[in-house]
Amino acid sequence: MKQRIFGLENEYGLIFSPNGRIYLPMEKVLGYIFEGLIPNSWPSNAFLVNGARFYQDTGCHPEYSTPECDNILDLVVHDKAGERLLEACLPAAEERLREEGLSGEIYIFKNNTDSLGNTYGCHENFLMRRDVDFWKVTEQLIPFFVTRQVYSGAGKVLKLDRSNKIVGSVDMEVPGLMALDPHADLLIVARSMSAVNPPKRMAIIRRSDMKLLDEVDVFFPRPHAIAIDPRGHYAYVGSLGVNQIASVRLADSEVKLVDVDGPYHTLTQFAVSPDGRWLLATGSTSNQLLVFDIADEGNPKYSRSVAQVGGPFESAFTGDGRQVFVTNLDSNAVAVVDVATWSGTAVIRGPQFQQPHGIVLSPDGQDFWVSNRYQGGGMHDHEGHHPTGSGTAVSICIATRMVDGEVPVGHYAAGMSVAHPASAPPAPKPCK
Repeated sequence: MKQRIFGLENEYGLIFSPNGRIYLPMEKVLGYIFEGLIPNSWPSNAFLVNGARFYQDTGCHPEYSTPECDNILDLVVHDKAGERLLEACLPAAEERLREEGLSGEIYIFKNNTDSLGNTYGCHENFLMRRDVDFWKVTEQLIPFFVTRQVYSGAGKVLKLDRSNKIVGSVDMEVPGLMALDPHADLLIVARSMSAVNPPKRMAIIRRSDMKLLDEVDVFFPRPHAIAIDPRGHYAYVGSLGVNQIASVRLADSEVKLVDVDGPYHTLTQFAVSPDGRWLLATGSTSNQLLVFDIADEGNPKYSRSVAQVGGPFESAFTGDGRQVFVTNLDSNAVAVVDVATWSGTAVIRGPQFQQPHGIVLSPDGQDFWVSNRYQGGGMHDHEGHHPTGSGTAVSICIATRMVDGEVPVGHYAAGMSVAHPASAPPAPKPCK
């Protein structure tokens, strides 16, 4: 990308909470905040000594526009400086209000959605020559503005009904993998793999009304892999950044950390055996499938590891728990592991496998479905900017270990899920 001049603008939500039933126009609160930065600044619109612009935007809320920047680091630093400046104005503004007999607290929120789910509040700006054809620029930028929401998201966990209508949502910073509690009305959510420094917490959400019940601190960076013990009392969370697993008791959010020996693993995703005996973790950088004994619920004990082909990403047990299939994203292969001996028994390859990512067992227990990203970037290139083809879902007959179906599903096919069957899937048999 060519070096360019750009900036960032943030709208801030503003609330005054009076110690009493007093109506106060928000313009007055905002005026005192501005006065803390620039005395006698009403009307509220001024350039600051650091080159930023601070002003009252339409809708009576403060907006901070960074000075012009030519690199991302400077942009982030100036954006954070805007937060600190607004925070520093609050004590003086509250004091001025108290002098007028209006005691209370002012709250400023940096947000990107309102209570109705509408997105707003933050956008970039670019420096352009005035002689550039504006309509040509518009023609190129509109697709970018529309599609970037697909890649970056808005920090929400959504609940959809069977007609794909949104019926609930929860605000959450960089949500990632999710796990359903098999016995309770709970959804457990970790953090996105593409987030470099996400909160060190997992979320507990009540599914029926999509209420965020708790965010549990697991103490390690980049919590990503997640699974719930079939007995329903514990959730297991794995770190992308360090060799640790958190065992979280769901009844009271008590956390126990388990250190994992060996090289740097990058614990990518978990799988739990149907009988609840084994917890598997893919080590995408150590090229290992790590096996933990969880017979003692909530106390994973390392048992052994099984070498993989290259870049193990996700794994899944067959319905009878006798085999495990593992997607190996970096080597375009799916490995098969025998549970009785914990040894590799086969490697399935073919042109259909192009960065195999997710894997799920079909409800009838006869096939595994594998998603294929079809991207030219490496395992941790999550932007989707290097497509080599359309993403697919490929079915593998478990009995024959042969591909028996392929469905194009569109750009960057990654995570997969399937409805939980009413009864345990039968043992694999020859596919039709």
